[in-house]
Amino acid sequence: MSLLLPRSEKVSERSLEFNVLSEALDIIHKLLGNAYIVGYTTRQEAYHGLDVSINAPGMVIAAYQFKAPTSGRGDTYRFTIGNRCWICSNPRLGSRSHPRREIAEVLRRLGLSESCVNQHTLLYTTSIVLENIMNIPVFYAFPLVRSYTELEQRIPGIIDYTVLIRVRDMPIRTVLDCRPHRVEVVLPANNPNNITILIRSEPEELPRDKFTILSKALKELIEKKNLPTASQYIHLEPKELQQILERELKKSAYQENLKPELIERAMLLAKAITMISFSYRGTALVAKS
Repeated sequence: MSLLLPRSEKVSERSLEFNVLSEALDIIHKLLGNAYIVGYTTRQEAYHGLDVSINAPGMVIAAYQFKAPTSGRGDTYRFTIGNRCWICSNPRLGSRSHPRREIAEVLRRLGLSESCVNQHTLLYTTSIVLENIMNIPVFYAFPLVRSYTELEQRIPGIIDYTVLIRVRDMPIRTVLDCRPHRVEVVLPANNPNNITILIRSEPEELPRDKFTILSKALKELIEKKNLPTASQYIHLEPKELQQILERELKKSAYQENLKPELIERAMLLAKAITMISFSYRGTALVAKS
């Protein structure tokens, strides 16, 4: 058995995380001092959608979900979101009081397919709570690296080729239409300043002010005057969580001029997420810094 990888082999998401975060910490140490990475377990990630957060004593700077390219050629990099069904991919889901079949029944009763509650849905929910209550931004991180050969070319400096999209800036229909979506990043002439992004399945170009580069974002985050100043623990009762989700999802749906049936689905999805979160953990959505 050989552990040596061909240099052209597709790079793993874990490899991208390690290399990007090592450079991110170098910047944070220089600008802020003592900082560290919090890595979430597979079970925790399945619950809230987060891979890691960057923390400093008494504060959470930001939280991230990393994605590796699934395809692409030349200056085009394609990523997939919303393709991990929460119920389907969690064999240990549920409890004695709220078994897996009961959670599935909740969705059926609301007229929602199991695919409506996926990693993207949960990540969007987590971002609503963390940003509204704890002022913690949540991002997708898309490193523009497909192979280990390309990784070697990007190191050092991979954070200049890691695109960030704030989860809350993703089109709300990517949450409400209950299907996977492709994020297509185009890097013309290897220049991060000229990046364009399309959100598919229905092509929609993401405005330039809705994404940034990690190296730039870190400096801006650290310079913010309203970073959290103390570790916090959130407990939201189901009714309160549902109210927050309904308000935020509905507001985003109206802003994007979505069809009435999708706005109605926003209300159903808020109810489903609240009930499922309650069933899964025995409590409402809980976030620890």
